[in-house]
Amino acid sequence: MPALRDLQRQFVAALFDGESATIEAQIVTNGIAPTSRIDIYRNNLREGFIKALGIGYPVIERLVGTDYFRQLALEFMRAHPSRAGNLHQIGAPFAQFLHERFDGTEHACLADVAALEWAHDEALVAADAEQITPEVLAA
Repeated sequence: MPALRDLQRQFVAALFDGESATIEAQIVTNGIAPTSRIDIYRNNLREGFIKALGIGYPVIERLVGTDYFRQLALEFMRAHPSRAGNLHQIGAPFAQFLHERFDGTEHACLADVAALEWAHDEALVAADAEQITPEVLAA
């Protein structure tokens, strides 16, 4: 039996890279084939990622359309797989991704829109701060 860390790495490889042969040997077949079990997780990972990104970037999704947004989200997921359990954080590098993807094209503004959406989202979850008085603002 492989160490837990090795099993986890094999499982991640199966989800992201499609390399499931190694981990399948460790999965108990109990009415559902190991390949089907992994496919369930792979689908949930993909759909959850797309949904979370769409929640953070609704304007981008409206601008490019749902189908193309899904395609962009999957490309983004391959380039920037989540490193945190907090789904809010998956969108942090999306504006930069769009900048690299569309720089020099007629769609370059998508990166700016995404940066604005991310800033708005970050402001929503930021800790409350003291109000600025008119006197402090004037100074």
